[in-house]
Amino acid sequence: MPKAPWSKHFELPKTPGMNAYVIATTITMSAYTLVLLEWLVARFTDFPISQISRGGVRIATIVCALSILVHAWTLLRLMNSSDEFMRSLMAKRLLIAAFVTLGGATIWALLENAGWIGSFPLIFIYLVFFTVHAALIPFINADRP
Repeated sequence: MPKAPWSKHFELPKTPGMNAYVIATTITMSAYTLVLLEWLVARFTDFPISQISRGGVRIATIVCALSILVHAWTLLRLMNSSDEFMRSLMAKRLLIAAFVTLGGATIWALLENAGWIGSFPLIFIYLVFFTVHAALIPFINADRP
């Protein structure tokens, strides 16, 4: 079956560092997603969030925080195991994603303070960052540094 022309931008190098990164990202982002789904179910159903015990909230908070920390740690390990060129591409994508996410969050907060838009749950900010980072892969890669 022929490959789509854009698929080469999403091919992962077959290195031990990349394999560890993919496994760790899958595990940590799955845990993060489960906490987000729990929050969404509690938010948009008749189940009041106040019924969640303090222990449950603490566990969900710890799972979210650990997921983000482990993901950042594995990303830094991947960058250290890569050559200089790939390291610079990853750093460029991370910086652009961070600035786009922070800029968007700042604009949203200013508009929210002015009363022009509703509240944005900050639990989703890492999801926005990760999505922007993934969306940059076709534009900042080995073919288009």
